[in-house]
Amino acid sequence: MKCYNLIHRWLAIGIETLGNLVVLVAGSFAVLNREFLDAGTVGLSISCAIQVTRTLNNFIRKAADTETSSVSIERVKEFSETQQVRTPKLYYPNSLIYLVFRKSNCQFDYY
Repeated sequence: MKCYNLIHRWLAIGIETLGNLVVLVAGSFAVLNREFLDAGTVGLSISCAIQVTRTLNNFIRKAADTETSSVSIERVKEFSETQQVRTPKLYYPNSLIYLVFRKSNCQFDYY
């Protein structure tokens, strides 16, 4: 599970970087054209850029989850179709083995 979360974090970093670039372009466009745009239009364009980033992040995360799930289904299908290998039976001369502890001591120290 640790690798799975790590992959999602790297994926999120890449998507957030792309989204921040989209917001930067929208903000730069608003600054360069400030004579022609009012504050409401600029706010709407930046909020739409942020919303597109969130939507893209959710879409790609769900696509990655779907791909991971489909790979696990493919593995189950592949393992169900493979034939089992016959393992030879091993016979030991003394099949009854006992393990006896006498005068044993177990101690745990912590610092």
